[in-house]
Amino acid sequence: MRLFLNDTSPFSRLVLITALETGVSQLDFVWVDPWAWPESLLQLNPFSLVPTLEITEGEALYESLFICDYLLAQGKGGLSHSSRDVKSLQRYALGKLLMETAFKKVVNDRFSGADHALSERGFAALQRALAQLEIWLAAKDEGAELSLPDLCLAVALEYTRFRLPGLFAAHAGPQTLAWLIPYQNRPSFVATAPQRLSAKPASLHLL
Repeated sequence: MRLFLNDTSPFSRLVLITALETGVSQLDFVWVDPWAWPESLLQLNPFSLVPTLEITEGEALYESLFICDYLLAQGKGGLSHSSRDVKSLQRYALGKLLMETAFKKVVNDRFSGADHALSERGFAALQRALAQLEIWLAAKDEGAELSLPDLCLAVALEYTRFRLPGLFAAHAGPQTLAWLIPYQNRPSFVATAPQRLSAKPASLHLL
């Protein structure tokens, strides 16, 4: 299998972490700039988005959560989907939307300026999401099982901290910071930090 990705995409990072946590044996990397519409990516994904997983020649999956579900089915275990109960689904939704909203704000700031209405709307939404998360985590019973919803949430928080450090420092509460620490220290998170991925390794086993 080949994964098309770039080194700062939180969606790509979630797929990489899922692959590492599930023990996927073989995954080669194709590093691309999706903003440049590379032909190799367009042939597999008409939206020119990463991550895109080429399973066999010409056959691909895109959208990070679908790829994660596929890798979960192919892997050796160690990671649960755990999205059957409402609370887990809530954290899954908040993590995915936090990731998407932070990413869109970064893009809007890059192309339209931080004073753009969409950027301001995203900033307000991120503040509310971090406040809601603090309330949820204060009442959360921690389980021993590592789950995809919680990995998604942790990657979203890490991306927000990486790309929007001022917002994260001002609005991530103590419950959130304490909850995030064990994930930051996991080998899969350390291996996939943007600073590490900037070396653009050729495959999963080189992370």
